[in-house]
Amino acid sequence: MLFSISLWGNEFQTVAENFLQFKGIDKEITKSETIEKDGLAVGNIFYLSNGGYIVVPTSQNASPIKAFSFKSPEIPDLYREHLANSLAGFYKNGLARATDSRISERWDFLKNYETSSRTLNTYTPNTNLLSTTWDQGYPYNKFMPEVDGENTLTGCVQTAMAQVLNYHGYPDFGRKTNSFDAKIYNQYNGLDRTETMRAVYSRNYNWNIMPDNFSSDYNESSADEVALLMRDLAVLNEAVEIGINNTAASAKLYNLHRKLQYSRNFKYADGNSHTFAEMFEIIKTQIDSELPVLLSIPGHMVVADGYQTDESGKFVHLNMGWGGYQDDFYNLDEDISSEYPQATYNDLSIQYDIKPCSEEAGDCFVNLEENETMSNYVNDTLEETDIESYTTDSNMNLVGELSSTSDVDEFIVYLSGNIEITRTNRYFNIALYTFDGDLISESMTNDISTNIETGKYKIKLSNSSSTGTYYPSFTSGNYDLTITTDEVNPSEIEENLPSIKTIKGNLYDDLDIDKYDIFLEGNFSIVRTSQYYNLALYKYNNFGGSDLLMESQLDNLVATDLEAGKYRVVFSRQNSAGSYYYTGSKDYEVQLIGNELNSSEAFAVRIGYDSIPEIDTDLPDRIISKPTDILLNIYDANGDDFTTSIETADSVLNKNLNRNILTLSPIETNKIVDITVKLDGRFDTTAEKTFKVITLDSDLALGENANIGGNYKNGTDIYSHEVVLDGKCTIKNSYGYFSITDSDGNLVSDWGNSQRTLSADYKLYKINVSLDDKSSGYYYPFDSSKTAYSISVSCENFDTDITRLLEIFPEIQTVSSNPNIDFTISLNSQWNLISNPSDSNPEISTLSDKTQFVFKFEGNDWVVWQNGNYDDSNYQTFSTFDSESGYWFYQSESSSITVSGNSATCPDFAILDSGWHLLGSCEKTVSEIISENENIAILYKFVGADWELAGNSEKGFDQEFFDRRNLTTFTEIKADEGFWIYLD
Repeated sequence: MLFSISLWGNEFQTVAENFLQFKGIDKEITKSETIEKDGLAVGNIFYLSNGGYIVVPTSQNASPIKAFSFKSPEIPDLYREHLANSLAGFYKNGLARATDSRISERWDFLKNYETSSRTLNTYTPNTNLLSTTWDQGYPYNKFMPEVDGENTLTGCVQTAMAQVLNYHGYPDFGRKTNSFDAKIYNQYNGLDRTETMRAVYSRNYNWNIMPDNFSSDYNESSADEVALLMRDLAVLNEAVEIGINNTAASAKLYNLHRKLQYSRNFKYADGNSHTFAEMFEIIKTQIDSELPVLLSIPGHMVVADGYQTDESGKFVHLNMGWGGYQDDFYNLDEDISSEYPQATYNDLSIQYDIKPCSEEAGDCFVNLEENETMSNYVNDTLEETDIESYTTDSNMNLVGELSSTSDVDEFIVYLSGNIEITRTNRYFNIALYTFDGDLISESMTNDISTNIETGKYKIKLSNSSSTGTYYPSFTSGNYDLTITTDEVNPSEIEENLPSIKTIKGNLYDDLDIDKYDIFLEGNFSIVRTSQYYNLALYKYNNFGGSDLLMESQLDNLVATDLEAGKYRVVFSRQNSAGSYYYTGSKDYEVQLIGNELNSSEAFAVRIGYDSIPEIDTDLPDRIISKPTDILLNIYDANGDDFTTSIETADSVLNKNLNRNILTLSPIETNKIVDITVKLDGRFDTTAEKTFKVITLDSDLALGENANIGGNYKNGTDIYSHEVVLDGKCTIKNSYGYFSITDSDGNLVSDWGNSQRTLSADYKLYKINVSLDDKSSGYYYPFDSSKTAYSISVSCENFDTDITRLLEIFPEIQTVSSNPNIDFTISLNSQWNLISNPSDSNPEISTLSDKTQFVFKFEGNDWVVWQNGNYDDSNYQTFSTFDSESGYWFYQSESSSITVSGNSATCPDFAILDSGWHLLGSCEKTVSEIISENENIAILYKFVGADWELAGNSEKGFDQEFFDRRNLTTFTEIKADEGFWIYLD
């Protein structure tokens, strides 16, 4: 059937109404709008009650439902333009092409739909795979470059990839670094500057703290974790343009494979090489396998994470990366030709099979395979019939056979002064080379006579010259050469020669990249045996990465006057710009000629290049009134191990470091203390940062740049937030009305819903918010689905010295960080169940001469310490009194022991597995311990000469349980007590 328009007026609406019935959606069409392109009516938008829309084209060559949403109020502008161009293409090209039978069936189905015929075939495992609704602005772009105090956008590519990575929750830890020169653009799309952006992937990734989205009252550490991921991906993708209005990039999945250990088997498909049916089947198969797909539409990258297919068409759910806005099902059907090529289906592309790698699948990044090696130079080019002769006199003889037209025989010779190479027959090529491969002279027919410096050289015999000239009549044959030279001493020459190494390997596909490290100084060259692969030389820098010095896909590499350092030779199919000559497998072999450092010199260089651990986190002074998480972006760029210590006044703050998340909990309020974060790495390298913390009993914001959030519970209550203002301050509220009062309750700024600016003295103020304007009587009706508000405060020239708060709160006391504390533990005669309350690990033998033996439960076995008077070889032994464990001390008489140090940290109860554990070094209530792990059932401790018990009432161990059995119970544990704990 040729193109025709058979539906006019209300018949388009009938299709939309029947689609609602077919989907079982209880909504009504409230208004309609015509989509026009170049004066043509190409489609209709039907808007639905309480949000939503349906797009019906005017051409029957297009699917009857081109897009729909049952919640979004309007179509995204970008997709509206795409629709207009696409539908215009159907309209203009329709008279020349027949209607697809499956599309005709869809029109017939929706024109004549009856409720009784409703059958659904929708994707049932998940409506959509992603739970995240991430965006490109704040706080996602918190660590992107700034222009005039405003952060640039993350970009759609980074936001899409970040959501896919978060879906997989992988990796826990990345590898190596990346850097590039980024072009930063201002709000007028003009180039502001070029700066080097760097990311370290050998760091922790805490997927468990990344939220699905950010409400008005979000956790700062969670926001920092997501923002770091966005920055990492911008560097991973080497975004070509980073700007206030737009950030442009392409997804470099090969970097995702190399840096973050994703599968190397990712794939690409687009509308130019695949039909829609093929593309949709790929997307469907991926989603059935619970793998989201990166999908690119003109000007935007999104995530395809769900599908629907039924009689009305095939729809793909797209996460648009706009904070949930316009995340809907879209019809991406029809493969057409159009005068609007930029908007056709052919412009869609997908990247898929994006998943963590696994050793079982063999798809993880590996630098060098078994057959890829760097070794000392070995001359293995001669056949058994060839004779290699080194002499120290003035004559030598080279005899051998060129066994085929491709045979090349190479001899290493020591020469000096006037030399003559005399041949007995013609029509094969004699070539004299320097040892590093530069041609000195060659001839196909004549002898060679020249004068050269004393040194090591190569003579190559072959059927063709270096330019490819050859004699067709010569295919094989014997040769016999005589070489005369001035007298030379090979041992003296060898002492002064640069080292030689050979690298051999294989690039087995376009993604393979092989890297070899070497320590060099002075002149250096890399001589290749073949072309059409990329050969590059890098120099390590002090940031765990390396800088490109030179590269070529055809030529040898020659460097002069290299400073002593660590270098890297890299083989790949693509060069640094991403271009290449050929694809597929490729063997390579090169010779490295240069001055290689000896082991002691290399070690000295290695220390100089070894990256120090870094604290890549701003740690401003802060106020806390409740447990607060701080994300520490700490790492060693080389991936080397380091230790982290946190120093503060333990009487004021409880500190807990889980991976790289520091949790500070106030113990005492109205105190100011220092917190020091210290990293200790290899070769005595350290990094250290200190910040101040003030502990208060209620929340307080500082007006430098504060975001304060909350939720309305009704339409009349007032919610007050304390803030310190200083200088010219701008305050605005996202939703509702607000007023400002001083600490004495005097009105500073009356109720209203507009942004306001005021000049403030450095003192305490209150920002009061409500849905009810207390001065005018206006109000916002309370809506339980919309309760969040967010107050932003920004004061110019705010004094950031946190100690000024003592002017407002004179009761705040300064407490110094803990010196070493002496902990004394009293011990009874015979058995005592104790623990080490300090963070020191003294030898048990130094504690008391009254201690006879000590038992510790390690894993599922007992281990023992014993003095010289007791010996029991039935147990493994140990020697130190460490924290976090419980110990049975047996004393010959009553005594005491003393340990010194800072207070120990409690064990991590959340990670305990089922069974019995003997623990200690923790001062907590039983309820606090049980709250950390719901599987905890019962606890025991030994006090004096009696057992005391505590339990989890959810497991049946309530107070009544113990009372019925006349058992003594306890409610808290002291830091020097050992205790048993059992988990289901």
